[in-house]
Amino acid sequence: MPDRDSTPNRVNDNGIESTTRDRYARSVLDPANSPELVRKRYLAEAGQYFFRDRNNALAFEDKGARIATQTEDPVVAASMVELAVAKGWKELKVTGSESFRRSVWLEAAKLGMAVRGYEPKPQDELQLQEMKTQSSRTVSVHQIGPDRARVFTEQTQDEALKIYPELQKAYAGRASIYQWIHTNI
Repeated sequence: MPDRDSTPNRVNDNGIESTTRDRYARSVLDPANSPELVRKRYLAEAGQYFFRDRNNALAFEDKGARIATQTEDPVVAASMVELAVAKGWKELKVTGSESFRRSVWLEAAKLGMAVRGYEPKPQDELQLQEMKTQSSRTVSVHQIGPDRARVFTEQTQDEALKIYPELQKAYAGRASIYQWIHTNI
C-alpha cells in the first residue's frame, strides 16, 4: 500500500491536527482503543475508518499527527473530534471547507476544546448554546432510565405507576408476553 502521508493534501481535504507536538499526539491510535461510538459507527483498520452503511467507503483516516477526510458530513467531523479527544488532543487546528471547519468547531467547543482555523459567527455561538442545553436535557433523561428500570423490577405495579405513569405500556407489554407464554407453552 502506498504511503498516504507522502501524498500532498488535495484542495478539498478536510482535517484536524493537534496543536501539541508530543509523540503520543502524533501517533496513529489503535482502532481498538477508539471511543465506543466510533467503533460502533465505523469499521476500522490501521488508522482507516470506513462507513458501515455506505458500502464501506472511507470516512476518515488517522494519519498520526492529522485526522483527515474528504467528506463534509457533520457526523464524520464529530467522530474525528471524538477520536482526537481519545488521542489526548486538547486544542485543534482545523483546515478545509468552511462547512467542515464549522462542524469541527461546534463539536470541539461543545467539549470545551479550543479550535484554531475557524472564527465562529454569532449564529454559531447561538447554536452551540442550544446544543449544550439539549445535551444537558439528554443526560438527565438517561439518568432517569436506571431508576425507572429499578422501580419496574423491584416494586409492585401499582407503586411503580404512581411514581412513573409512563411505565403503563411496559406493564401492558409484559402482560402480553405472559399471556402468550401461558397460551402457547
